[in-house]
Amino acid sequence: MRPVMFPDESDGKKLTREQRNRSMRASSMDGILYAVMAGVGDAYLPAAAIALGASDFLIGVLSALPQLFGAMLQSVSLTAIRTIKSRKLLSIFASALQALSWLGVIAMVLWPAGMSIELMILLFSLGAAATMMANPGWSSWISDIVPENERSGFFANRNRLMQVTLFATTFAAGLALNYLQAGYPVRVAFAGVFAVAFASRLLCVAAHLRTDDVKYEAQLIREIRFKHLFLLPAHRNELWFLVFMALMNFTVQFAAPFFTPYMLNELKFDVGLLGAMTALSIMAKIAGYPYWGKAIDRFGNRTVLVATAFLASLVPLMWLFSKDVLMIGLFQVFQASSGPALTWLHSITRLPWWAGSCAPRS
Repeated sequence: MRPVMFPDESDGKKLTREQRNRSMRASSMDGILYAVMAGVGDAYLPAAAIALGASDFLIGVLSALPQLFGAMLQSVSLTAIRTIKSRKLLSIFASALQALSWLGVIAMVLWPAGMSIELMILLFSLGAAATMMANPGWSSWISDIVPENERSGFFANRNRLMQVTLFATTFAAGLALNYLQAGYPVRVAFAGVFAVAFASRLLCVAAHLRTDDVKYEAQLIREIRFKHLFLLPAHRNELWFLVFMALMNFTVQFAAPFFTPYMLNELKFDVGLLGAMTALSIMAKIAGYPYWGKAIDRFGNRTVLVATAFLASLVPLMWLFSKDVLMIGLFQVFQASSGPALTWLHSITRLPWWAGSCAPRS
């Protein structure tokens, strides 16, 4: 038995309807601002690293290090909440730290030194990891603010706004980079779009400040530890699900970081075309969500999960057969339209009740 942080629901009920509405609007704005940062910053950081002379190995590190740091920091997320005693303050701290990390990235781009690429990757990774650490607390904080009967609609609308914003900003950033590179050095062009990423993430702090806090308290519950997945037959389904997700993430991350270098170095795409391809992928993903939702309702979680895993495995093979821009665009559409089901299932469901449908039947 260990203390685990749970919301004090009585405190959450003290929020007035006006406070909830204001907080929900602020949370939606926070999502939009985060999408702006991802569209103009995260999407083009690999391209900036390549422009600075990063090797394929460093591009792989750029993809892997944020995930590693994030996994390490998430393990202390509850401890951080207990120490700070406020999920709001933790979210503000994470947003501010990620905003500051973009200032460091901009400095490395504008004034390169001997280890500028490595330092840029490190700073970006620390900022991204801080957000990953705060995510569990942020999710429970906002869930306490949004009434239970409104949560599905609120988060669906928030996600839709984020996806549309991500599409628009990714496409616009590609055009802006092309325009800036025509009159300014490449470093200045990338620093310009990353400045927008810094500003948008900093404004997330303002959005958090406008969101009401909800008290959080520790309670004693019985926890399922990692070793129990192996020792207790009751958790066999959860173990199979974790194995599946681990294998999927491993195979995806094994190849995903190198599509951008391939398009820029081998196919000779410029950053404008790279941005258009990325935006096309985002648009296909947005279009695919409702169709996969209907497929899940009709065929069930397990069937759709297996089907999308198979479709995802075909994507890298397609890139071997054509270097034509139109075909690459079609590959992007196929990859993005088949991906939302896996992401959606992973994000909207709870492990204990749906992992059972993923386990092999004896």
